[in-house]
Amino acid sequence: MTDLTTGRMIVSIFILISVFTLPWYIPMAASLIAAFVFKWYAEAILAGVLIDILFSSGGQTMFGIHYALALISLVVVAITALLRSVLKFY
Repeated sequence: MTDLTTGRMIVSIFILISVFTLPWYIPMAASLIAAFVFKWYAEAILAGVLIDILFSSGGQTMFGIHYALALISLVVVAITALLRSVLKFY
């Protein structure tokens, strides 16, 4: 239990640092992987919101949606939570 909690904290810190220093797709990919590894990885939603707040301009949208990365993060976390109940190795 402690190893998983420590690993979650390390991954969360890496994702937070990568939000500020790396292109947007790297923390999003790391959040996707972490959402499958850790149970209910809500930090992915926070990463999406931070990326949208820091790097999106007022009129710029993705797929015609403002704050698209935050919405995508929310969907990814919800889908991984549903997949966990179906997959046997979780």
